[in-house]
Amino acid sequence: MPAKEAAKGPTNCLVFADFNIPKAKPLAEVITQQEPSNPKLGVKKVLWVPHSKNNLPAAKTIFAVPLDRRDEFVTALTASTAPPGPQDPPATTPDAFVDVQNGTADTTTMPVDFELGYGGGQKMKGAAMLVMRASTANYNEFKVWVIEEHRRLYPGACKAFCCKEEAGEVVNFIWVVLFDAAHMESVKTEHDMSKPSTFRGLADDGLIDTVESMEWQVLCDAFDYDNIAGPPLSVVCVGRMLDPLTSKIAVAMEALERTQETFKPTCKFLIEAEFENQVKELTGGLSQTAKNHLRVHAGGPVVLINGAYVGSIREFEKFAFNLYRYKDTTPDGMYTKRAQKALAEYMQSKEASSDFCYMDMVDNQTNQYLKPRVIYEVYRGLAPRTAENFVALCEDGYAGSPVHRIVKGGWLQMGAIGDEKCIHG
Repeated sequence: MPAKEAAKGPTNCLVFADFNIPKAKPLAEVITQQEPSNPKLGVKKVLWVPHSKNNLPAAKTIFAVPLDRRDEFVTALTASTAPPGPQDPPATTPDAFVDVQNGTADTTTMPVDFELGYGGGQKMKGAAMLVMRASTANYNEFKVWVIEEHRRLYPGACKAFCCKEEAGEVVNFIWVVLFDAAHMESVKTEHDMSKPSTFRGLADDGLIDTVESMEWQVLCDAFDYDNIAGPPLSVVCVGRMLDPLTSKIAVAMEALERTQETFKPTCKFLIEAEFENQVKELTGGLSQTAKNHLRVHAGGPVVLINGAYVGSIREFEKFAFNLYRYKDTTPDGMYTKRAQKALAEYMQSKEASSDFCYMDMVDNQTNQYLKPRVIYEVYRGLAPRTAENFVALCEDGYAGSPVHRIVKGGWLQMGAIGDEKCIHG
């Protein structure tokens, strides 16, 4: 992942917790009962690992919480405690963490310097996890290296955090990364400090001074409250290639696909004739409102979710904000360049079989150019001689010739060269 995709911080911190749970209660049940309280405490993500502490059932957890709510969260975790067994008195403060045993919660916290990956509960659950505590005097060099190399080093990486605390010239840091559990052993090999390995090389190069510990775990459960869970949403957008609104929806879809694991987008940029035919095909079996899309939305892009008609740009923006809190305040017109890029990519893809020509039309009364520019795709592969003739006329012959007939909603006639009385083109 490029460095620019690393989340800026520190806005969150990680809370590392280790606590006993009631003997008679499976960890899965503890997790289920705890989960509804997490968003109320500002939790962004939580990672669960089964554990044994003092020969009793326990859980190791990592909570990502906003830095300004850290103290509130730790107080809730350590003050809300459960009795060791059913024979003991009830919990003194039956609050959020009702299954934390009395006096067993050990916690440490550290601010997050940067995050990588977009997480997602489905991807994180069952993932392998490395928690490495280390120190270095060259933290910035380590940071650049790990941002550039983490996907190569950790196959299937879906989330990573790097926390740091400065101690004079040395930085103490905790590197937490989640990746595909099938690659656990090969990744461990790359971290073996006693043999030639990737991390031994980092130590030799001075990017890491000391490694205090490396813990390798497999998550039994995980929750990501920035990533909306639920059934898959197949979102389809079909729009005109040069319409900035199509590009605006495409950008939103790209962002939501990266951050939401159940969001499955398809965005099609089409030329004029293909667009109208596609919209009629998509809406043919839907409501009358859907069938009227081209007229009601002035030819704007059409959006469907799981086959149901949504509308155009404004309806899509409302959906994206209500469900994901996604909001793009960029003016619609700013996406013109993105639309032009889509056209350029289309033209490049057709260069083997088509030529492209353009004409700039001028209003004789105002002497102003009319927008948009008219672009023709000439199918050289179907009619090579006709195509060659038309391209030659566009390069020289048609310049300055009048448009002598316009049929509203239909076509225009033009091309009288040299004889203004000619009406046949």
